Amino acid sequence: MTRLGVVVVVVGLAGCTKLNSAFDERASETGSGDEWTGDGDGDPSTGDGDTDPSTGDGDGDPSTGDGDGDPSTGDGDGDPSTGDGDGDGDGDGMMCGDGEQLCGGECTDTNKDEANCGDCGEPCDPDQACNDGFCMRPRIMFVTQDTFLGVLGGLSGADDLCQEIGSEFYPEKQFWAWNSTIIESPNSTFEKDGFFVRTNGSKIAESWADLTSGELLVPVNYNEEGVVVLNGAPCDFESQVWTGTDAYGDAVGPNCSNWTKGSSFYSGTYGLLYATDSTWSQAPDECGEPVRCSNERRLYCLER
Repeated sequence: MTRLGVVVVVVGLAGCTKLNSAFDERASETGSGDEWTGDGDGDPSTGDGDTDPSTGDGDGDPSTGDGDGDPSTGDGDGDPSTGDGDGDGDGDGMMCGDGEQLCGGECTDTNKDEANCGDCGEPCDPDQACNDGFCMRPRIMFVTQDTFLGVLGGLSGADDLCQEIGSEFYPEKQFWAWNSTIIESPNSTFEKDGFFVRTNGSKIAESWADLTSGELLVPVNYNEEGVVVLNGAPCDFESQVWTGTDAYGDAVGPNCSNWTKGSSFYSGTYGLLYATDSTWSQAPDECGEPVRCSNERRLYCLER
């Protein structure tokens, strides 16, 4: 077999070796040779081809790099040669974590920071703490190390006991007893501001509404010294706390005749110091005998 030879003849056209000068001008303006479409590829990562470095890709999308030359806006593309390079698009050159805000050049948790509570430059008062972005007073609540008969000297006597015990460790604070009579209760007499903490600093409740919701974050089982009181069985007197109060802050009976009787002929209502459900303040009587006021139990004390 033999191969066929193919002859290609190239014909040059004379007089067509130079482009019109008008096309040269338009090409220099757009960088692509097309005055209507830029580079015409639709890809914002390659630039619009107009030779203007102040416009970048020209798509106006700050998440892809707008190249506007303004370092206060950043471009959010993570390229340190353009914008701030941190990818968050704020122009500060620093990326803060979730829940943080840049305050004074530092990443700050404005939910907890007492100098920047809720927002930068919003400080709390000296007696307040930043709780979930709000300046609030932390209020201490503890269970007493000592135990007492049901005869407490009335409600005022119970308050006096809490004040005497609490002031030994917190002399600048005042305390109430979490006890009720037929006419007075925490809901009717206590201040309801702030959030509530144990003496070890753990948060019991975010607010009064949470404290009286029937569910606590942690049990009220730390004493006035900041030491945990060991749990016993539900029917052990050491685990029981005189209250006469339900978990919603209202009075319930019995209450040792308004905390004036310590006889076995009278009974009272108690809570369980290790509980976080409603039994922390009002436990059911499941121990097989009346809750006699002649048995000693602890008290809950709450900062006023």
